[in-house]
Amino acid sequence: VHVISRLMRWIFVGGSGCGSSTHVDPLNSAAWLLLISGTKEWRLCNGVDTDMFSCSRLQGSMVWHVTQQPGDIVVIPQGVWHQVRNTSACLAV
Repeated sequence: VHVISRLMRWIFVGGSGCGSSTHVDPLNSAAWLLLISGTKEWRLCNGVDTDMFSCSRLQGSMVWHVTQQPGDIVVIPQGVWHQVRNTSACLAV
């Protein structure tokens, strides 16, 4: 468990407009992200491997839209597909 916890330490720094493609976290783990500065837009969905920002409608799927502000913690449950985009320069842990 200690080896896995060392592998799962992250610091995210990025400019406006950068982000991630749709993915499930490494080792199919649950995760959380504390935003220190900036704003992020999140899309979360069970069982969808597609670009959730460009699709206006994902047939038969529930997509959660989240705006993360400084001080907010977003929790991503195990196995949940998600995608994130910075709407301003961001620092997160």
